[in-house]
Amino acid sequence: MKCQVRPRREKYDRRTVRCFVVLSAADYPTKSADYILNDLYSSRFHAYLDHRLITPSTERIPPEGFGDQNYIHPAWITLAFERYMALGLGYFKLANKLGLRKKAVYLRSPFRTQRFTPFNGDIKCYAGDFWLTGDRTTAASLLEQDDQNNKIYTHFSKRPVPDEGINQTILCNRESLSICPDNKRYADWRGRTNHPRSLTVTDFPTLLVSEDHFARKFVFDPSALRELDVLVDAKVEIKVGR
Repeated sequence: MKCQVRPRREKYDRRTVRCFVVLSAADYPTKSADYILNDLYSSRFHAYLDHRLITPSTERIPPEGFGDQNYIHPAWITLAFERYMALGLGYFKLANKLGLRKKAVYLRSPFRTQRFTPFNGDIKCYAGDFWLTGDRTTAASLLEQDDQNNKIYTHFSKRPVPDEGINQTILCNRESLSICPDNKRYADWRGRTNHPRSLTVTDFPTLLVSEDHFARKFVFDPSALRELDVLVDAKVEIKVGR
């Protein structure tokens, strides 16, 4: 299934927007609005985005998943390389019928990846966790309709899970941008494979002492989220009082 990954330029006005945050319905702030804005406005970074350079890798992907290491697991580079750089020859129907975990053969040679992808040396592949916070320069870079961006958008539109590579690849190939690898998101991947663990009130003490701006994933629980709001406000008042 193809994915529409190109942002819509007409919805963005760089004269009025200083920064933006990508959120889902399962995210919730763990700091006050003033704290987050002050942190962003005083920062030397243009963007906060988990990212790492993707290179040819043969590190074995563990069948049990990456666990609490997740994106920093050495074998995640292998997964990203197969998704975004290698040329895959799939046999998905047969693999599903036989119950096989491996569903494709990947051609990994630099000759093929450089010839049939944008990653010919001038453009490098980067990938990581999806969640992004950026300023207006970051937004303008994502919206730029130059030859480099067009090549990247076209390539990722044909690749699986493009949202974990396209923003990283566009932004990290812009030398003028300073990108913090800490995306300011708290998530607990312990014992999980595809999605982080759902957070509850027992996680609130950890969230309050972290430097993250948001946490995920929360199950919708109005009373628990109101309690978190009260704790965040109380922490702000104590900090101001000191």
